[in-house]
Amino acid sequence: MRSREAKKFLVGLLLASAVFAAAGALAFGAGAALTAALCGGTCLALAAGFCVCRAREIDRLSEYLASVYTGGEILDIRTQREGELNALRDDIYKITTILGEQKAALEEDKRLLADFLGDVAHQLKTPIAAILLQTELWEDEAVPAEEKDQCACRVSQAAERMGWLVEQLLKLCRLDAAVVRFE
Repeated sequence: MRSREAKKFLVGLLLASAVFAAAGALAFGAGAALTAALCGGTCLALAAGFCVCRAREIDRLSEYLASVYTGGEILDIRTQREGELNALRDDIYKITTILGEQKAALEEDKRLLADFLGDVAHQLKTPIAAILLQTELWEDEAVPAEEKDQCACRVSQAAERMGWLVEQLLKLCRLDAAVVRFE
């Protein structure tokens, strides 16, 4: 048994039984001492059983918490009974349920962020591809000057599109970090 409180309780009960047995022997003789010792021993056995059962229940709750901590399933451990351990069990269930919900919400946020970043990357690839294509045309000496001027216009438009996308991304980051307020 690991519980210091239970050990103290049992030692105290043992001492009380010994005192009652000695007092009974002094006051009423050996028969009374035997009766007091039997009563004290019975009480001690019942108390020890209670302490062992309580320690097992606490161990089960500890194992359950360790299981949840390592990613195990959150079980409904609530009971309809009264008592300190049952109240503790209900509180543990509430906390683990809330933590499970928060974990699910964080996983959903992570998935949405990954989707969002994928969308941003895709949106940025389009103007970058356009810029690269236009610069190839610029470098080609066979392309007439008039077409090169159109290339410059397309590069400018693609750069503006990229700038707009980056600006929107920065706004979202500021909103997420609560640096600015959404109105």
